[in-house]
Amino acid sequence: MLDMGFELQIREIMRNLPEKHQTLLFSATMPVEIEALAKEYLANPVQVKVGKVSSPTTNVSQTLVKVSENEKIDRLLDLLVEEASQAEKCGHPFPLTIVFVERKTRCDEIAEALVAQGLSAVSLHGGRSQSEREAALHDFRSSTTNILVATDVASRGLDVTGVSHVINLDLPKTMEDYVHRIGRTGRAGTTGLSTSFYTDRDMFLVANIRKAIADAESGNTVAFATGKVARRKEKEAAAAQKEANIALSKQFGLGPASINIEDKYRFMITTSNSKKVGAADSAWDD
Repeated sequence: MLDMGFELQIREIMRNLPEKHQTLLFSATMPVEIEALAKEYLANPVQVKVGKVSSPTTNVSQTLVKVSENEKIDRLLDLLVEEASQAEKCGHPFPLTIVFVERKTRCDEIAEALVAQGLSAVSLHGGRSQSEREAALHDFRSSTTNILVATDVASRGLDVTGVSHVINLDLPKTMEDYVHRIGRTGRAGTTGLSTSFYTDRDMFLVANIRKAIADAESGNTVAFATGKVARRKEKEAAAAQKEANIALSKQFGLGPASINIEDKYRFMITTSNSKKVGAADSAWDD
C-alpha cells in the first residue's frame, strides 16, 4: 500500500482511531518503510512470520523459457491449448491460471486472443472500472472463467483458492514483483506451477531468479530486500553492471554482439546466504 501511494491515507486513519484500539499489521514483505511504520504505530508487537519473508516459495515449481518477443503469444496459446486438451482427456476442469502481462492494452489483447482459441479468459487491469474488475474476479473465483489475464494489480493481495498455474508472459522489472506474482499459486501448503517467458532484455532478473531457484533447491535461506530504498539500490546495481559489461567489451576489443548475453550475466549473481537487495515498482503503474 505504501508503494501504491496510500501512506497519507493510512496515517489519516490512524490519527482518527479511538484511543483504545488494537492494531495488527499483515504484510507479505517487510521493507524498511513498513518496519518504520510498524514501530510508530504498534505497541510492543509480537512478530509472527510464516515461511521466508520476501522469497520465492518452494511450493511452486518454477520454469523459465527463453523466447523472442514475437513468439510470446503463439507459445502462450500452444501452452494453454495443450493444458486444456490434457485436462479434457483426464476428465478434469481446466486449472485456474493467471497470465501476467506488462501493459493494460496488451492485457485486453491477450484475453481476446485466448477467447478466440476457445479458451475462457477475462482481463483485469487498472484501466477497467471497479464494477468490471469485481465481475472479472467473481467469474475467476467461481471458475466460470478459468484464465485471468492481468497486470501487476493482481500480484498483491489477490487470494484466490485453487490457482494452479501462474504464467509471466512478460517478466516484471524486479525480483520482488516476481515473488509476489508467483505467490498467487502454491498458497496455504498447496503446490503450484509458474512458467516465465523471457527475452535478452530480462537477463538481469533471470540471473536473480536462477540464483533463488538454486538456493531453494539446496535448502539455503534466501530473501530479498523490498521497498523504495531497495528499488533505488537495485537500479544502481543494474547500472553498475551495465557499465562493467561495456568496460569488459572494450578491454577485450569485442563489440556488444561478440559476447553471449547469458555469459554477461553468468557472473553477476554470487553464492551467498546474506539478505539480497531487490525492489518493487508501483503495482498500479502498468
